[in-house]
Amino acid sequence: MPNENPTVKKTIDLTFYARVLISVAIALLVYGFYLDVGSNKLIDPVTNPDDSKKGETITTIDIHHWDDGVEEVPIGGDSGNSGNSSSGNSSSGNSSGGNSSGGNSSSGNSGNSSGGNSSGGNSSGGNSSGGNSSSGNSGSSSGGNSSGGNSGGNSSSGNSGGNSSGNSSGGNSSGNSGGTTPVNPPTPATPTLEQTNNTLRNNIQNTYGITIKYGMETAGYTVGGLSTNTINSASVVNTTLNKLNSALSLYPNGFFREIKNGGIPLTLYLVDSYSEYGVTGVTDSNYSFANVSVAVAYPFEETFYHESYHYIERYIFKRGISFQSWEGYNPSGFRYGSLMRDQSFARTGSPNAYFVNDYAQTSAEEDRASTFEYMMRGSKSACFNRNMPVWNKAVAMSNAIDAALNCVNASTTEYWERHL
Repeated sequence: MPNENPTVKKTIDLTFYARVLISVAIALLVYGFYLDVGSNKLIDPVTNPDDSKKGETITTIDIHHWDDGVEEVPIGGDSGNSGNSSSGNSSSGNSSGGNSSGGNSSSGNSGNSSGGNSSGGNSSGGNSSGGNSSSGNSGSSSGGNSSGGNSGGNSSSGNSGGNSSGNSSGGNSSGNSGGTTPVNPPTPATPTLEQTNNTLRNNIQNTYGITIKYGMETAGYTVGGLSTNTINSASVVNTTLNKLNSALSLYPNGFFREIKNGGIPLTLYLVDSYSEYGVTGVTDSNYSFANVSVAVAYPFEETFYHESYHYIERYIFKRGISFQSWEGYNPSGFRYGSLMRDQSFARTGSPNAYFVNDYAQTSAEEDRASTFEYMMRGSKSACFNRNMPVWNKAVAMSNAIDAALNCVNASTTEYWERHL
């Protein structure tokens, strides 16, 4: 029988394993390339089928301009912090190294002396005989170790170290420890205005289901080709948050949370101003998000009402509701983008006006948002008299909101409907 060469067999085995490893590596490379190519599909924008039906772009930006004066918000100050008080407990009343004979110690814990810790109060090497300590609360005694001597004195009424009649090498300690002195609870610190603002912001977010950003959180925010300036005053932030809280309370319970749960969460950017003068608010939205920014250098409430309607209308459209007959509410021959000054209620005060102001004539979307802004005003405008052109528009808008949101219904008069 021929002898097998072990060197040749080992070489054959290594070649076989090498081929297996190469095959596995190639398979992994091919699989990795497939995953890499396939993952590119995950970042491609998804077009909502409703977009093609409506002929709308994925994202729209609505910029609101202000034509009147500017209202500055007053600036205030901050409040300081108060300190905390702490008290120290004494912990050195143990006897170590000493033999106690006949001496019973009772209630030998140190009292709650403020800042008064007893140190060195251990007896070492000394025998205590016949000395019963009762109610012996120790104060701030230091160096009072008895060494080699007998202490025969009784301590009473919270005297630390009492009168020692023995051979005390550490000297006599005298004075009342004040073991029964009450300890005042620490005074709670007064929150700063920044902390107050953050608490208020969190309460608003939790109540209404929106996200709010202000101060340095908005630094670098740009929208519609406009840059923004941040709010640097905590007092201005506080004033704005309180105005926002009041404005949000006018909408039905669960209103903004329902839109959020319907797929369009709202983020509100509170900024000081935009790079273009006269711009008061901008809504950047599509069917999956909405970013609304408001410049607090201008009257806040009316801008918020205006921009909030752009947000509401995005959800109305997502629900498949449209304003197909809207053009019929306008004067014959009118086209958005032109200006009919005599049809602006803000200019004429006429109940027969077709538009609440000039800005409403720029587009159908701005017409509805401007109308909603007037619907939310504190007092009734004459253009909302029954069967007037603007009244007809407001009724159509209210019906659309009723149809889109479950928390709103036709049997309830909402705040924006109270003058209709």
